[in-house]
Amino acid sequence: MPELPDHQDDIEAAFSKLETAAASRLEKLRSGDINLTAQEKAEFAWFVAASAVRTPFFRDLTNTIALEHHRKRMETLLEPGMMEKAATKLEAQTGGSVDTASVREFAEKVVKKEIEMTQESKAWNIKQMFDHIADFGERFAKMRWGLLEAPDDTPLITSDNPVIVLDDNAKKLGPEKYRPTSGLRFGFPLSPKFALSGEYVNGADQRLKASTQCVQVFNSSQVSRAYVEVYASFKSMELQAEIDKVHKERPSVIPNLPADYSRFDAEEPTRPRSSP
Repeated sequence: MPELPDHQDDIEAAFSKLETAAASRLEKLRSGDINLTAQEKAEFAWFVAASAVRTPFFRDLTNTIALEHHRKRMETLLEPGMMEKAATKLEAQTGGSVDTASVREFAEKVVKKEIEMTQESKAWNIKQMFDHIADFGERFAKMRWGLLEAPDDTPLITSDNPVIVLDDNAKKLGPEKYRPTSGLRFGFPLSPKFALSGEYVNGADQRLKASTQCVQVFNSSQVSRAYVEVYASFKSMELQAEIDKVHKERPSVIPNLPADYSRFDAEEPTRPRSSP
């Protein structure tokens, strides 16, 4: 893990192997050929998954969730009876005594944000990233893929948060019960000419002609989802104006968590979840 210098190169080596395996698959898709073998598709699915989470956005999202999870736990401790319940359990486990007054004072300062918290564990970040790569990689590989070809006069753009992952059914479950569903789908720009999509529907992978309107919607999504940077193969003052307007008016890209997120019982603490 990154906290241990000897293991830093191991992580980069793992990504290097993933990128090397994906390079020829990417070249094939960029040439307009959707006919990947099962092995090629599985390898590229993991590359798409890595591209979804190996980003500053995902790192900051997971850090925010971890901190808010801790803050919500402190809120719950301040509810009537919860501090005493947790203290009783801890004392039974350790054989020591708990200074509930000091703990309560600390919890109140955390909740009021009088104590600044930071998530500094790079190892935790890396674990979250690899867990999501493994999960999404397996799911993406099982989907039907579409290789979308953009019109010559409407090129695709990309961003520093390039993989669009949507799951409307999962969103309805809320953060605590979140899990990917059959409604999971993704979109990933490969070049100004081609983008890859995936969804759980029957049928063979196929190459499709994307309409101008479809590409415009896809590009708008890249603009709205970009953490900071948007990348295009062309210069456009109109696009720059759209980026400036959207990024000025949009809500925070890192969402606020619901008020009831990460409530926990002193007997059964919850664990934070994250999704791109």
